[in-house]
Amino acid sequence: MNQTGQCHEGSPRIHPFVHVMLHAHAGPLELPLNSLDPWLRVWLDLRGSPLGWSLTKVRSTSEEVEGLVSWVKSQPSLLSWFLSDSAFRAPPDWPTRVSESFSPLPVVTPWEYANACPPLPPGGGLRIWMSHQASILWCYSAGMSVELLARHLCIPADSVEREMVRALKVLKKHGPFVLWSLDLDDEYEDVAAGLCFPLMLRLEMHQWVLKDVLRAPRSVFEPLMRNGKFWQRLRGGRYCGSRGGRRVRKNIMVAAPGVVDG
Repeated sequence: MNQTGQCHEGSPRIHPFVHVMLHAHAGPLELPLNSLDPWLRVWLDLRGSPLGWSLTKVRSTSEEVEGLVSWVKSQPSLLSWFLSDSAFRAPPDWPTRVSESFSPLPVVTPWEYANACPPLPPGGGLRIWMSHQASILWCYSAGMSVELLARHLCIPADSVEREMVRALKVLKKHGPFVLWSLDLDDEYEDVAAGLCFPLMLRLEMHQWVLKDVLRAPRSVFEPLMRNGKFWQRLRGGRYCGSRGGRRVRKNIMVAAPGVVDG
């Protein structure tokens, strides 16, 4: 990770939640980099029961997370969140400023974002998914309020929202995210039809749309992102989602709004 908080391609993969937690790191502590599993164990130790909505099996032992539990207890605002009803529960909406920043794309719900992004394993653009801004966006979608993030990161609440908006500005240039947000029907016409792309490239794009588009290599959709006619169609409402919900991971981590533990 460099001094701006960006992760380089090929560097150790850091989960967005852990990335934000690192900003309150005081004293020697080995935080888990690529998994939320130890954090699930922290939840278990602090609350006495696992996440009722998550299908993920907690494999970490108490010994592995003893330091994490102590560290969380030393962070009053973070401990309060772990013990609250908002922990790992998606909020119903984004802040207005953030929601408006999705345009011209459809607004992805916090629950969808929390349980689909970042893709595992990443299909390219690691710096995009693991940036400081995108990490804040993910933590909000996992139930950390703007006010809590502001206290945790020691920045004004306005800056928290501004960082989230900056994350979306980058994501809207990332082809896999753009196509995922459109929620195209599996039987939908070729997204690149009539855009003068080679047949094999169109076929590759369509195959990724049918599979898990978030895991597609960024290069596949780069020509589409530079095509003015595609964006003209998008702004005109040509691409209407009709699949009935954006694809998320099978083992969800974050509960939908209103879901109770157990």
